[in-house]
Amino acid sequence: MRALEQTPAGLEGGAAAIAFASGVGAISGVLLALLRPGDHVIARRCLYGGTYSVLTDLARRYGIEADHISGDDPAEFARLVRPRTRLLHLETIANPTGQVPDLAGLLAEAGRHGVLGMVDNSLASPVLCRPIEHGADVVVHSTTKYLAGHSDVLGGVAVFADEELRDRVWPRTVELGACADPFAAWLTLRGLPPVRTERR
Repeated sequence: MRALEQTPAGLEGGAAAIAFASGVGAISGVLLALLRPGDHVIARRCLYGGTYSVLTDLARRYGIEADHISGDDPAEFARLVRPRTRLLHLETIANPTGQVPDLAGLLAEAGRHGVLGMVDNSLASPVLCRPIEHGADVVVHSTTKYLAGHSDVLGGVAVFADEELRDRVWPRTVELGACADPFAAWLTLRGLPPVRTERR
């Protein structure tokens, strides 16, 4: 398990990582660990369906509010920031539409407001984008998409820019039962070496 966590952390340029049973498990685990009732999240309108459900249903059940932005204009994000805004959630490439946000601009604006930036990098992979280099605090992956390489395993991982964030999330991972299993970890590690992107 430790090898699976260290490998994506290294690929993303992060300090630490946690392996999860699925990508939505990683997103839910991070959100429920870092947010409290009354907190506020801002996310793109165009999101993976499972993530959208987490933000509009599960999070609201825990008293966490969410607003949505187009993803093209950092000023739109700034207008929605509240005193309890804690997190900005983006996807490097929106699933399934393929839209690309102003990642650097939005993460910079989040940083100016003291808001954590979480980026789902599942469709781009670290081959195309390393969100921590653009200011992200957390990068999540559904390893099912590209990182596992062979389309034969379900999994997720969250990579953290610093270990303090990882330490805040880890206990919730155990409590939610979203931990990855060792065989899935082995399958994912087996699939990582062939991950590549062809350019034409």
